[in-house]
Amino acid sequence: MSNKRALDIDILRGIAIFTMVCANAAGEILSHPHPFPLRLYGSFAAPIFLALVGFMVAFTASRKSYGIKHYIYRGLYVLLVAALVDVLIWHTYPFVAFDVLYVIGFSIPFVYLISKINLIMQILLGVFMFTFSLVFQSFLGYEQFILHIPLGTPLLSWIENLSTILKQFLLLGWFPIFPWIGFPVLGASLFNLYKNFSSKIFIKQFFFLGLVMFVAGLTLWHSFPGPLYTRIGYSELFFPPTSGYLLTSLGVIVLALIFVHLTQYSSLWYPMLLLGRNSLFIYVLHLAIIKYFLDPTFHKCSLYTFLSVYITFVILLVGITMAIPFFQRQKARLT
Repeated sequence: MSNKRALDIDILRGIAIFTMVCANAAGEILSHPHPFPLRLYGSFAAPIFLALVGFMVAFTASRKSYGIKHYIYRGLYVLLVAALVDVLIWHTYPFVAFDVLYVIGFSIPFVYLISKINLIMQILLGVFMFTFSLVFQSFLGYEQFILHIPLGTPLLSWIENLSTILKQFLLLGWFPIFPWIGFPVLGASLFNLYKNFSSKIFIKQFFFLGLVMFVAGLTLWHSFPGPLYTRIGYSELFFPPTSGYLLTSLGVIVLALIFVHLTQYSSLWYPMLLLGRNSLFIYVLHLAIIKYFLDPTFHKCSLYTFLSVYITFVILLVGITMAIPFFQRQKARLT
C-alpha cells in the first residue's frame, strides 16, 4: 500500500458496485415481489461501500498532510453530485430523501477528524452511531414510505416539511446519518487493523472475529428480522436497519476484505477492479441508464428477463471502464 493503490480495496469497492447495480435496477424494473435471495444479495453493497469510504479517508490522512479544508471540499463535491443526481435523474428537490451519496459527503470530513483519535475510541463511536439509531427507532418508529418533493413543487413545501426532512436526514431517509455514518467511522478503524494484514496470525484472528460477528448477526437477524419493508420498489433488507442486520454487515465486511486480500492478484477480479477504480462515475452513470433506458424499456419485467438485463448491463459498465484509460491517454496527448 505504500506507493500504489490497494488492489484489494479497489476490488472490494467494485464488488459493492456490482451488487448495488443489481439492487438499484431491481428496484426500478423487476416485478414484485422480489425473490428473497435477490433481496439479500443487494443488501450489503451500501455497508461495504461506506466502510471503504472511511477506510480510504483514514488511509489518505495517514499518508498526506492535507488539512481539514481538503476533506471539506471533497465532501462538498460529493454532496454536489448527490444534489445533481436528485435534480437531473430523479427530478426531485435535493436534500430531502438523502441517498447514499449524501452520507458519504457528510462522512468524509467527519471521518478525517475522528481518524486522529485512538482505535478504541473510533470503534466505540461507530457502535454509538448504530446504538443511537436503534434506540431512537424504538421511540419514533420507522416509516415504510419516504418523502420526496418533485421539481416544480413550490419551494415553500420544502420549508413546510422541514421537520420531516430533518427526521429523514437523521433517522428515516434512504441512508440517514444514523446509523449509516457508523460504517465509515468503523471503516477508519478497519484501516488501523489492516496495517497488520502482513501477519498470517492476525488474519486468522481477524477472520475468527468476522465469523463470530457474521454468525451472531445472522442469528439475531433471524430472531428479530424487523418488518423488512420494500420502499418504492427497492427491496433491500435494511428498511429499517436492525441490530441483526448491522452486526451481520460488519461480519460480511470483515470476511469479504480477508477473502479479497488473500486472492487480490487473481485475474478473475479484473472487472471488479475496473468498477472499483471508477466507482463514483459508475454509480452516477448506472442510475442515469436505469432511469432513462432500462425503466422505460423493461418496467415490471420477469425475473429471467431481469437477470439477463443485469448481466448485460454489468458487461456494458465494465466495457466503459475499460475505455476510460484510452480516452485519458488521448486527452493527455492533446494537452
